[in-house]
Amino acid sequence: MMLISCNENSTSEVSNTDSSTMVKTKPRTNSVPSTPKSNHLGIMFHHSEPFEIVSFHRGVTLEYTGPDDTIVCKKWKIKKEDLPVIFKNSEPIDGTTWDLAFAFTTCVVDGQVKQKGQLFEYSINAGSWFSIKCRDTSLLFGDFTKRDRKFFLESVEQP
Repeated sequence: MMLISCNENSTSEVSNTDSSTMVKTKPRTNSVPSTPKSNHLGIMFHHSEPFEIVSFHRGVTLEYTGPDDTIVCKKWKIKKEDLPVIFKNSEPIDGTTWDLAFAFTTCVVDGQVKQKGQLFEYSINAGSWFSIKCRDTSLLFGDFTKRDRKFFLESVEQP
């Protein structure tokens, strides 16, 4: 029978109970750390922490609706200066809430936002929601604030 004990701050002992042999080894320096460092996984975007809008581009998408709906985008008067208010007032939402509560329009604003030295891509939809790409994940946010309805073409209806 083989017994192995390992402690990060000491040497490792391997003993074989069938013989009187004991081998001492030093801990491996290239082992995976037990707690990942924050820079190992990257930085996640937090809408309530300071950030800077780096770029702002108006556009249309046909991903959610047809080309006939793009004319309404000319009425959307969102400005770059509105984005910090929208980001801060929005709440994280899950996919079900996004699908059932929010409108999907052809009108979008895309760009990059910078937080803690890290660039993130964002896409704001005129249906009062936006997404931010963090590594291989898209974070979804919805703006439920009544006073922010002026920033969008469609809003979440609440009692």
